Amino acid sequence: MIIIKQKPGVNVDTFSHMVFYITRNTGQSDSVSNLVIDFKDNRKSYVLAWVDSIVKEINQLPKIDFVARILSSKETSPSGKEPLDILGKAIAKATNSKYCPKCLTKKQIHRPLKTLTRDQRINELNNLYKFSLLNCLSAKNEYAKPISLLIIDDVYTTGTSMDLVCREIRKKYTKDEIIIHLFVIGRTTSAKHSLEVPIKYNQEFFSANQFPSILDESFMK
Repeated sequence: MIIIKQKPGVNVDTFSHMVFYITRNTGQSDSVSNLVIDFKDNRKSYVLAWVDSIVKEINQLPKIDFVARILSSKETSPSGKEPLDILGKAIAKATNSKYCPKCLTKKQIHRPLKTLTRDQRINELNNLYKFSLLNCLSAKNEYAKPISLLIIDDVYTTGTSMDLVCREIRKKYTKDEIIIHLFVIGRTTSAKHSLEVPIKYNQEFFSANQFPSILDESFMK
């Protein structure tokens, strides 16, 4: 149940998301969107449930050679222990690719983006990202060009982070060298758009996948 959009931008070949993330300001209560928050909050049982749900569908994506992840505002490099690290490693294993936490870094931490406008986000992140595949490639460079790179994140809101990362990649690597694919768990849907289709889709996703209940004592021990 992965939704895939082909050629969504100049620098990107595909953009995919698992579910819709319905913001609370819509006034709608959505269980799946709450589960996305559980993933972001690193609630272990929910992280594992998301990983299981995503991995079983991941073969819908194009061929992948490397997996990297977006960094939070408090990170300059991945710790290897965050929910996106767990997901990245699982996707890499399922696709016979390589998780590459060192290829994407930032020069410094920055303000949280949640309350910022798109222009403010761009100013906050401008020239912060650094990208290189050199730490992931072997001395023999066994990967044939173009290399297929999947960049993952938990929630896509304005797309500023991913867009600036892709621009940074394109400063060093052409499309003949790296093909970029983007994947997020939840794509944000706001009150400005009709929520009928996203809510129905999320309900179908929830019915088709197993997530722990907060009342399930086996997950509260």
